[in-house]
Amino acid sequence: MAVEIQSVLEKANFRVLGPAADAATALDLIIHKQTAAILDINPLGGITTIPVAEALSQVGVPFEIYSAAEDEG
Repeated sequence: MAVEIQSVLEKANFRVLGPAADAATALDLIIHKQTAAILDINPLGGITTIPVAEALSQVGVPFEIYSAAEDEG
């Protein structure tokens, strides 16, 4: 899913930083000037991106949260 989103954004002439494979890498990317971010709330590996969302919020970067997980219900 991340690669598909990256492709769409690049075709629309956005500069894409990432995708980040883990929260630590995503946190490292925050030092770059960003317009916005897209986060998977439950990426593979069972970790959460909530710390990344909190860091983005602190520096004033708007973000979108999505999940590529399939509905189990």
